[in-house]
Amino acid sequence: MTAGDAPGRKDARRRDGAVCDDELAGLFSGMTGPLALAVSGGADSMALMHLAARWVRLARSEAWTVTVTVGDEVQRPARSELPIAAPPWLADVRDADQLEARGGPPPIVVLTVDHGLRDGSSADARFVAAEARKLGLPCRILRWEGPKPTTGVQEAARAARRALLLGVVEDERAWVDDLLACGERKVRMCERSIALAHHADDQAETFLMRLARGSGLDGLSAIRSPETFRDHAGRIGIIMRPLLAVPGARLRATLEAAGLPWREDPSNADRRFERVRVRQALEVLAGLGIDPTAIAASAGRLAAARFGYQSLIADGPARSVRWHHGMMAECDLFRWGPDVSVRLIQSMLAACGGEAEPARLAQVEALVARLASDTHETLGGCRVTTDGASRLRIFREIGRGLPVVELAAGAAQQWDGGRFRIAVDATWTGGPVAVAALGMADWATLKRGVPGLAELRLPAAAVATLPAFRRDGHLLAVPTLERIVAAREESGAVLARSLRRQLGADPAPARGDDRTDLGPDVVPFRAEFTGASRADLPVSFRSEN
Repeated sequence: MTAGDAPGRKDARRRDGAVCDDELAGLFSGMTGPLALAVSGGADSMALMHLAARWVRLARSEAWTVTVTVGDEVQRPARSELPIAAPPWLADVRDADQLEARGGPPPIVVLTVDHGLRDGSSADARFVAAEARKLGLPCRILRWEGPKPTTGVQEAARAARRALLLGVVEDERAWVDDLLACGERKVRMCERSIALAHHADDQAETFLMRLARGSGLDGLSAIRSPETFRDHAGRIGIIMRPLLAVPGARLRATLEAAGLPWREDPSNADRRFERVRVRQALEVLAGLGIDPTAIAASAGRLAAARFGYQSLIADGPARSVRWHHGMMAECDLFRWGPDVSVRLIQSMLAACGGEAEPARLAQVEALVARLASDTHETLGGCRVTTDGASRLRIFREIGRGLPVVELAAGAAQQWDGGRFRIAVDATWTGGPVAVAALGMADWATLKRGVPGLAELRLPAAAVATLPAFRRDGHLLAVPTLERIVAAREESGAVLARSLRRQLGADPAPARGDDRTDLGPDVVPFRAEFTGASRADLPVSFRSEN
């Protein structure tokens, strides 16, 4: 063994020097599907782009050339009816045969966002596109349009950036799925993850920022990978951070060693931003022997502990939550300790709160302290009630930004921030349908018109927030309510048929739809509760009041 191969020198080189090819497999492990690289032009994201391109060339993995996976048959409208343009990297693909001949969509695409917040941002975006072309990677420039805030600029830019990135990923997947469906392929595109260039220094900065706020286990776990997120429209995306354990100095060293350029963002030195001040404070801590790599390692260990704790809760306490098909979350909370109760309620609020602003940890802790007595309050876009004994109920608050959307035949989308996924079957011929909350007035009308419905004693304020399908103001369906009613052991089937008849007077039902003798699940309108899975809780549908 030569001196250059000695373990100590090799470890030192890897602490400070360029990232080597033999490290790439470890850094990108778990990246088994296509990636959208978010590249700003700075050193970190430029290093991510070059390292990812090198890894794909070296790996030659089938997982990167075959990017569709077998799934259920998808029903979508004809491509001419789908208002989504082909992504630029697939603009010349005309049918499923051509897509399959290519092995599917490209394994890596580059996305760069021009935020329009400073002079030079457009030039930075063009620089990224030019560098991506040199690597043979397709690139798309996205622009944050509209007025910009005067305060909370970085947070607003982050939200806008994520929404833009996720929009491209979602549109590509919808276009590809439609192309495959038109080609009668029973396959769908693998989900394209968004890869960000956060590194060990970013991890340390985030840890210290959250430490200053008094964060607990969740906050001090800092930046996580993979991470599931949702944007303001309720769309769900996956973020991967392959460089999270790599110091930022090594990424710059990687670019310098290869003679590769990058751009400097002046805002990275602007002390008005908290992260910049914390970054400068890290230099002081380094003099005390507290370096970013050690802090990042602690955050990683806390993240592992958080995952284990969450798994234990999911396998025990969380299974006691009854979801009632999304009408409300209900559990017997008082058998659990305060910390478990806080975590359960946080997840229940996230599942039921829809588009509302999430509750802060301190608010949930204060709520748990009050649960021993009768509680009737609002938090995180939800109504929270207890009877002072054992039963806790959480459901969406009526009248707090519940959305109204229009769906055509064959369309599907998230509703109320991902609380439900709504859909209209492609066989529906009655024209566009409006989907909005049922409301108290229509619930009262249904109770008067359907014998036995009122006797179920469903909480009116919870039922009123369920998605209801209407055409020209006429109530067509409340799929969630129909499932709740049908689940009743004794009277469910009869009540479900009565409810269907009450809702079945629409002039244009789906083709072949005999509404006088239709089971509760055979409907042209669907509303699937997805809030619990979004909050990482197991779903157990129960019919108890």
